[in-house]
Amino acid sequence: MSSSDQVVVFNDSENASQGRETQTSRLAMSSISVDESREAMVETPVSCSKPPRLHYLDKLRTFLTLLVVVHHCFWVVQAGWVPFQRPWQTDNATTVIQYMILAGNQAFFMGLFFFLAGLVTIPSLKRKGAKVFLKDRFYRLMVPAILYDLIGFPFLWVVVEAAWNSPMKGSIFSFGKVWTDYFMFYKDRVFVVNHMWFTVTLFAFNLTLVCVPEKYIFVEHSIESMSKKEIMIVLMKMSLVLFVLNCVPRFLLPDGYIWIPVYGNLGFLMQYSSAFVAGILANSYQFLDHIHMEHLSLTLTCSTVFYFLFQIFQVYLFEVIRGTMGFYPQTLFLTLFEQSFAVFWAYSLLVLFKEYQNGNPTQIQSQIIGSAYATYIIHQWIIVPLAIAFAYTNLYPLVVSLILSLVSPFLAWGVGIALKAIPGSSIIL
Repeated sequence: MSSSDQVVVFNDSENASQGRETQTSRLAMSSISVDESREAMVETPVSCSKPPRLHYLDKLRTFLTLLVVVHHCFWVVQAGWVPFQRPWQTDNATTVIQYMILAGNQAFFMGLFFFLAGLVTIPSLKRKGAKVFLKDRFYRLMVPAILYDLIGFPFLWVVVEAAWNSPMKGSIFSFGKVWTDYFMFYKDRVFVVNHMWFTVTLFAFNLTLVCVPEKYIFVEHSIESMSKKEIMIVLMKMSLVLFVLNCVPRFLLPDGYIWIPVYGNLGFLMQYSSAFVAGILANSYQFLDHIHMEHLSLTLTCSTVFYFLFQIFQVYLFEVIRGTMGFYPQTLFLTLFEQSFAVFWAYSLLVLFKEYQNGNPTQIQSQIIGSAYATYIIHQWIIVPLAIAFAYTNLYPLVVSLILSLVSPFLAWGVGIALKAIPGSSIIL
């Protein structure tokens, strides 16, 4: 499988070294003087060897992409995912079940995406130099977001409106009116209002990182070993840091779960930025060298306990103080258990994939892995039309979510593979 077949948003495709398998996560980096000038870094990339391919990280990224698709299959039914905006009428039991799934995913999966992105950012920046690095990131992150926001999402929104026999039905036959109606409707919004917020945010993180002096980021540390106790201390410290950082917006804004264009959910922005930094530090300290199966039973137990504890407070907050703001003790407990679950569950997934999914991918797996980013981009165009079709049935909402979750990934990946087959698509996909 060529390097262009990799998931380019979350990993640098040029890092691939075909056929090489390793159980170590140390990313090969040559030394660089910390007092080297900023101009040297910007103009001239540092000569260093390509790091070995860590197949389990590729497979974990692909698994997280699958979770994104499934997450939105439940979200479109429960809350009316933009641009669908017409949730099903659900009973309390269905609402609780669906929100337990949605809240569980939301707690960790995008944060883990940012962590994995942080792992490969410094080696890529060091090898390419700032100009080439940012050019590559712009093509891969910003160009798809711009194209989707200007073309993909407006037309999907018009299709939805046409399906509901709205006054906009005629717009689908008038291309000029598509953008007029779309941007008038979203005139008070800031780019971007769809799932491509992730790529925009990741580009913003990359842009910020380039502005940091290299003496603070081109640093490599060596750790001999980490005991189970030391690993647990690291995870608990990370949980507490995320707890403190995420409490701030949740006290100042209505229950912390509001939509903020570009940065997605402001209640999780601090988790995302912290996870990106944690990925950079994990690369610097070769943290993934020290994760082992012997830690798994304890971290799985902790994540399970934290999951059910934060779900209790999540349901309580949703029912009791939804739409309010200010200090609530329940918000403290929710955020503490939620972020603790995210950290311990993310670590457990890293251990599981490192232990069981680090082999060379098969040809089919390579196609699935290589088209994961394209699938992420296009999956809204699969889920929303299917949801429209099911909206005219009398099926139980939870059943609709399950059917969408089974069908949508296959269709989305099929389209993603087709997009990757287009000549030249690897530049942005």
